[in-house]
Amino acid sequence: MQDDGVAWAHLGQGSVAYAGGDYDAALREFGRAVLGNDKSLQAQAHFNLANTLFQRAKKAASLAKDKIDEKFLDEMIRRLEVC
Repeated sequence: MQDDGVAWAHLGQGSVAYAGGDYDAALREFGRAVLGNDKSLQAQAHFNLANTLFQRAKKAASLAKDKIDEKFLDEMIRRLEVC
């Protein structure tokens, strides 16, 4: 466990990273925040960890969809070029 003041600081830093879309940094900071002793702090940090994981997965899915669309379009262009 760590000092609650330090843990609250990590929670704040994680919130700033999350708001900026830096989900890796947010995960790191929220992960450090859960090490505090304050149960309210731990609850907020766990909640924020879950939201951050969700947003990171959503971003990854969006990027994968773009790749799939890109591959589909490349294949269609290739087929049209054969004609």
